[in-house]
Amino acid sequence: MKIIVVENSPASSPGEMPSLVVYPDSCLLRNNDPFFIPDLQRKVVARAGLLVKIDKIGKHIAPEFASRYYSQAGMAIDFVQYDFEQTLKAMGYNTGPALYFDRSFAVSNDFIDKDRIDSPHFTFTFKVNNAEISMRLSSLKFSIEKALSFASDFFTLKIGDLLFVPALSLDKGVTQGDVIDGVINENLLIRCQVK
Repeated sequence: MKIIVVENSPASSPGEMPSLVVYPDSCLLRNNDPFFIPDLQRKVVARAGLLVKIDKIGKHIAPEFASRYYSQAGMAIDFVQYDFEQTLKAMGYNTGPALYFDRSFAVSNDFIDKDRIDSPHFTFTFKVNNAEISMRLSSLKFSIEKALSFASDFFTLKIGDLLFVPALSLDKGVTQGDVIDGVINENLLIRCQVK
């Protein structure tokens, strides 16, 4: 199983094309288990976004056919060791260890039918304690279909693969005791405690 993360998806991100990062399955955090900050000396930033499960094998998929390759959507919360990432970048090293370390990628147990996200009013919300930010799917620079099509040019998509489009981030970083929720159209899909 692959976890394909589509970077540069928020409208404010630089670049005119997606950037892809493939995470190992060891980074999965399931069943609303808590996220443990790996090093209290490091700033950890949380990102939330839409997650789709691939349910059909495909390669070089045209955007107009991409919706045939998934039937459900959920949410994921991606934890990034921000300070460590910046250090690795400055040294010219691969930033992977700061992005996809063990149990750093929380996925929702519940998924909704993709037909429910086609509405122009579809909204997903990232809540951290009492603060929240929301975004409409239509605000993404790259639609799910475009992102899926782009990814399929580089990787054969297989049943069970996950495609994640991060859209909202908590730039101030997370701290012990935080409770992070992922909500789609007022439906709580994921909750993660930070320890």
